[in-house]
Amino acid sequence: MLKNYLKLSVRTLRRHKSYTTINLVGLATGMACFMLIALYVQSESQYDRFHENADRIVRVTSHYSDAVETRSFARSNPAIGPALLRDFPEIEQTVRFQRYSAAFKYGDQLFNETDVMFAEASVFEVFSFPLVRGESSTALSTPDTAVLTEQAALRYFGTDDPIGKTIVMSDTLHFTVTGIAENVPAQSHINFDILLSFATYKRLQEQRGRDLDNLWTSGTFYTYALLNAPESFSNVESQLSSFVERHVGVQSGEGSVYSLGVQPLTDIHLESDLRQEMGPNGSRMNNIVFSAIAAFILLISCINFMNLATARSAKRAREVGVRKSLGAIRCQLVGQFLSESIVLSVSALVLAVGIMMVMLPFMNDLAGTTMSLSWSENWIYGPIALSLALLVGVISGSYPAFFLSAFLPARVLKGSLKSGKAGSATLLRKGLVVFQFTLSIAIIAGTIIAVRQVDYMQNQSLGFDQERVVVIPFSWDQLVQERYETLKQVLLEHPSVDQVTASGDVPGRMFTSMSFWIEGMPEEESGGTNALIVDPDFAETYGLEMVAGSDFSVDQTAGLGESFILNETAVAELGMTPEEVIGKRYRMNTQGPVIGVVKDFHFAGLQSELEPLVMTVWPSWFGYISVKITSPDLQGTMADVQRTWNSVISDRPFESFFLDDDFNRLYQSESRFSLLFKVFAALAILISCLGLFGLAVFTAEQRRKEIGVRKVMGASVSQIVLLLNRDMTLLVVLASVLATPIAAITMNRWMDSFAYQAGISWSVFLISGLGALVMMWITVAWQSVKAAHADPIKAIRYE
Repeated sequence: MLKNYLKLSVRTLRRHKSYTTINLVGLATGMACFMLIALYVQSESQYDRFHENADRIVRVTSHYSDAVETRSFARSNPAIGPALLRDFPEIEQTVRFQRYSAAFKYGDQLFNETDVMFAEASVFEVFSFPLVRGESSTALSTPDTAVLTEQAALRYFGTDDPIGKTIVMSDTLHFTVTGIAENVPAQSHINFDILLSFATYKRLQEQRGRDLDNLWTSGTFYTYALLNAPESFSNVESQLSSFVERHVGVQSGEGSVYSLGVQPLTDIHLESDLRQEMGPNGSRMNNIVFSAIAAFILLISCINFMNLATARSAKRAREVGVRKSLGAIRCQLVGQFLSESIVLSVSALVLAVGIMMVMLPFMNDLAGTTMSLSWSENWIYGPIALSLALLVGVISGSYPAFFLSAFLPARVLKGSLKSGKAGSATLLRKGLVVFQFTLSIAIIAGTIIAVRQVDYMQNQSLGFDQERVVVIPFSWDQLVQERYETLKQVLLEHPSVDQVTASGDVPGRMFTSMSFWIEGMPEEESGGTNALIVDPDFAETYGLEMVAGSDFSVDQTAGLGESFILNETAVAELGMTPEEVIGKRYRMNTQGPVIGVVKDFHFAGLQSELEPLVMTVWPSWFGYISVKITSPDLQGTMADVQRTWNSVISDRPFESFFLDDDFNRLYQSESRFSLLFKVFAALAILISCLGLFGLAVFTAEQRRKEIGVRKVMGASVSQIVLLLNRDMTLLVVLASVLATPIAAITMNRWMDSFAYQAGISWSVFLISGLGALVMMWITVAWQSVKAAHADPIKAIRYE
């Protein structure tokens, strides 16, 4: 019986080639989109789960709360790790990281490394970063040791054995390579090329009089803890307030309360959006939206199938009548029609897998991922995909199967199938079209909103000049700091260079935060703020505006490192006016007066609100040089800047980036989100229009006699076209009305994650609805015009 069903199914599908092609292409495209999005969502959800102890690892976070807000940080103080290990029996091990950038040398080769971290030896006990060479238990246990990833080792040593060789950081620190780690998986929020022993960093800090194991005021470290069981999380979390009170006590102060929190490792990528994250994270909301889009596209594909199948019901009614008259029972007919649907669905799956494999590299480029589909390693995907195809086949073919098999043979063979269940089929078909276009229009509206939000962030004034600013990072290299003034003077002699300045960070790459005290605070109290270390020309180079007091001046060289400038937000959080804060004593490593207040500017992305900032001049903290160019010949000027660098600082590699391009990197996640939205919205509309085209073909064929009679009675071509498209137009208009609240509610939730929003205008929904209407008309126009131009005599003589 099954073999007979399959034979009949294949014959039927081959006989109706246009119907089969439309359904096959629509289903295959829908399945391919669904599987690609599912693979992306699964990839995002698997971040950090490759660690053997993933369910027992937590990150310690820091929080500063006052009457206005709570400022939350991914980093914490260095003393927290050892204290947690002493105080909590539920914690088996802790590990501290300190991020770093520096110039490294091996032989005559120079490298600027940005993915460097000092890490405690316990890193390999807590995390699963396997070593391919060396012993994980001892690799970072002693000072002056380093572990490189395989790709970093290849850069430095080629095919030579790296173990025992020495690399030099900033001309002063020598590290012996004691281990080679596997390359960090793409699905890791912790990324590094080089790990340096934390014991080295502790020694360097001890030379400056700082005992890291007892330092509670420098929140620049990332601290992780390994619990003895996943169930210990709530117990540890509940005791952190008493832990802070016991160790920090009065340092919390009355104005700002300091607290700690813990995050499960596997929640960080999708759930965490703290200040000073290790890198850009994903978004749970984005995953939800993409999952919904995947389901919508698959639904649209299934709806196409059901619509076309019910549209063909009249043409297959006689087949059902004859077969029932010859003794076929209903279950046999249901089996036959479901077999056709499943054969088509499985065939579409084969085509969808091919489309998916071809599109996967493009998807990786769009999403910035490294997804791959290895059937040998992920064999489970095969049964899942086949189950999906069978499910789609059953769902898509269920209504046509049960609808067609219910026809009464006597009525069908007499040609009286004009109402009743046939009418319900028409009603269902219209309902499915409305549902289909409701989803499509909602996706279009969501795409427009996402694109507008990204454009808004990228084009919003940031409060500083970012055009034609070239930034040269040098990783806080002491040699470059010593030669900076010489380099600056030589660069300023170039006619295309307007300004040159140096700083510890640049907008878009702000990592420095420090504790501060200001006159009026109790001596035992302190606050936390972002710190930007600059040279006196920074404000002028970046076009910053002073609202009170004065800027740094080269005439004040003796006191530059002991004077401070605050931004408006910092002044407001202190409860003062710009005029009141001028002259107040301020302490942050050094102590001196507040000499000015700078107008707020966005040194971080517009996802977050403006934060307090202090600026001061400490040349030993410089890590970036910014060059403002006036010439339109950027390429030629850049070549001159590089030649100048090579002549003054020949023993350091030259690297650079344009500030505006680098700042837009902060919107990379949102840009990819909107780009993926565009792609899948286009595919959703394509699939919807493909179904409409099929419906237009069958509708025109069913109404051939009516069209012929109307033409004989004097109806024009335009009247016929309007007649054929009137119902469909009304359905799309209804879909536009239904799609508006769906898109508005969903995208409002998505935009809640942005501090600065473009807003949602009513015009978005008008454009979406009109766009869908235009695409509907374009899709069915050719078929409608063709039917309207058909010879009415042939239509009337039909049959």
